[in-house]
Amino acid sequence: MILDSCKKSSDTVLSLADTQNVNGESAADAFIGDATDMATLAVGSISSSTYTGRIEAGIDTLSNLDSRFSCATFTLARTGDKVAPAGTITIDFSPSTKPEGCTDARGVTRKGQIIIKYSGKRFTSGSSMITTFNNYTRNGVKIEGTHTLTNAQTALTDPPRYTVVLTGGKLTFTDGKVITREQSFTYIWQRAANPTQDRLLVLSGGTANGTTKAGNTYTMTIQTDCYYSRPCAIGNKTYIPIQGSKLFVANNVEYTVDYGTGTCDNDVRVTVNGNTKTITVNPEGN
Repeated sequence: MILDSCKKSSDTVLSLADTQNVNGESAADAFIGDATDMATLAVGSISSSTYTGRIEAGIDTLSNLDSRFSCATFTLARTGDKVAPAGTITIDFSPSTKPEGCTDARGVTRKGQIIIKYSGKRFTSGSSMITTFNNYTRNGVKIEGTHTLTNAQTALTDPPRYTVVLTGGKLTFTDGKVITREQSFTYIWQRAANPTQDRLLVLSGGTANGTTKAGNTYTMTIQTDCYYSRPCAIGNKTYIPIQGSKLFVANNVEYTVDYGTGTCDNDVRVTVNGNTKTITVNPEGN
């Protein structure tokens, strides 16, 4: 296959190390994004009366809406009141009835717990949601870190806007290799009538940094707004952006990663040294 006017073979556009660098950043984004998307969906699906504590009620399973919650149990412990709501939601993917974990409709097995601490009235400025993990794994990959969402919208009529900070992000794969990640984003939550149809618009200027499986350090900056689609995540296992672009630097090599124009797939166009190649992101970060 011939690419661009330089007539370079696709095999010479990206070295194995280049591909691994791009896959490493994408895998970190995808694994952590999938987990925190489920946390956001869980909080957003609770009725207002249950969230604030006006009514003492549990949380119904979300498995009818999203198979990622298949067989998971939900526990809500309130620590606030209707004036100042607060509490902790625990999503357990290894309940006593399913110690082997929960496998969704796409064959992904999850174990352990996602823990969400919320504070403040939902969808109001200053409210927050902190997500952590307790021995949580996805297909054997252990996920760690503290993910903090803080509502930053200026008016109730505006779409929810959040600042997003990840500290201590870490993926440990079954071969013992590790990917790390820290990130700081701002995103707009484009809510739909059915929460499983929501989209996230991560605004340009967001940054991340960390290390790949090979131990290479990287930095990432969002160049153009990136769209993440919950329908794609649920139906197609697409956990990376479906639109937008990033600037990625590893080992002093600069890559532009273009996610396309909205198709639910894991294909990206990578440009390095003026040459472009389309690759399919490897979910193992290889």
